[in-house]
Amino acid sequence: MPVYKLTYFNLGALAEPIRWAFKLAEVDFEDERIEREDWPALKKSGRFPSENMPLLEIDGEVFTQSSAILRYLGNKFGLTVDDEIQRLRLDQVIDITTDVRPSFRAYFFEADPEKKEKARLTIVNEVVPLYLRQIEGIVIKTDGPYIAGSKLTYGDLSLTAALNVWIGVGVITEAQLQEAYPATAKLREAVLNVPQIKAWLEVRPKTTF
Repeated sequence: MPVYKLTYFNLGALAEPIRWAFKLAEVDFEDERIEREDWPALKKSGRFPSENMPLLEIDGEVFTQSSAILRYLGNKFGLTVDDEIQRLRLDQVIDITTDVRPSFRAYFFEADPEKKEKARLTIVNEVVPLYLRQIEGIVIKTDGPYIAGSKLTYGDLSLTAALNVWIGVGVITEAQLQEAYPATAKLREAVLNVPQIKAWLEVRPKTTF
């Protein structure tokens, strides 16, 4: 059995669907969490090829890029589907949530209060609705509750983790998600109630998202 070590901030965010994949497969991994104040020095240490996280080490070999890592584990652990069109839907949803990230970065790292509030309102009123409409249109095509119907996949893990971030930072509430995007809300609820994930959420370090 390979030795896995996952390194990320003490957050869910980009690393959380990777953690969920390990939990679903019942595969042990080291969950290394970096405090934000330690990151500036660490990222220049030479350990992080892209000076970014998450980082997954497999028997000591270093891999980066959260979506690539998640797809690899999804394929390895059976969290995928054989049908090519269904796989295209999974990857489409992952890429949609990836497209949202620059708007969040602009909001998180803006120091000017007035500009920060403007960035937040843009996310709330324009960015999140645009992308959630796309996601809802994909999810609603299936019998549910997941993107590929009854099969839980890496795409569902990625989407649910992204939704948790959006809810955690307050750009949409659970009630708003349920009202405006019911199929997407149902998917998120189904993922969070998978026994292995539910058990992990009860014991994981408590963070905002």
